Amino acid sequence: MAKKISGSVGKGGKNAPIDTSGQLTLTDGVDPGTGNPAPSAVLTFSAPGSPSPQTAGVVFPIGEDFEFNYDPAELGPVESLDFLVDILPNAVQGTPEVHITLAILQDEFFLATIDPNTPSVDGTEPGWTQLSQFGLRAQDFYAADGGSERPHFDQPFEFGYAFLADYDTSPLQVQLQLDNMEATVNTIPEPTLFALAIVLGAPLLLRRRYRTTGSI
Repeated sequence: MAKKISGSVGKGGKNAPIDTSGQLTLTDGVDPGTGNPAPSAVLTFSAPGSPSPQTAGVVFPIGEDFEFNYDPAELGPVESLDFLVDILPNAVQGTPEVHITLAILQDEFFLATIDPNTPSVDGTEPGWTQLSQFGLRAQDFYAADGGSERPHFDQPFEFGYAFLADYDTSPLQVQLQLDNMEATVNTIPEPTLFALAIVLGAPLLLRRRYRTTGSI
């Protein structure tokens, strides 16, 4: 049975979202009075209308400056990745929907390919909505710069959340509140992992909630 090593985002307002598409205005912060429960992160991105179809791509790091690093040599070989996140869409304008999935940083950015299983929000949600995706493998990711490279799950990597939205002539304006962000690495069982679990008395589990102080 696969072991799971999980982490969630923290240090609100210090996650420094990254525009992988190179055409957006980005801000992030913390709403101390709203969350599931409060506080929560606030991610805003926008772009002017374009005469040709465009795709906005935003990577929101897990932890400050991609502090969550996974090393397969230390923690076990990776089989797949899962995630859970609570989202409250305050504004989704200029695009039919915003897709939410995972991004990997491994010398360059890789984004999970959008498919029918990729969760999304369109702004009509009445309140906080939990989104999830399971079983993402290395072959499910593509290079954000359009290259043919793929990530290597047998090498160290960092990861965060990816927010993707298609737009064209109408200006893009998206604001999302984020809470309880959690990513899970599903590992391939190895004797070293079983031995470690016996020593610790339980599977490895790292979890954080979204807090303004960044404490666990």
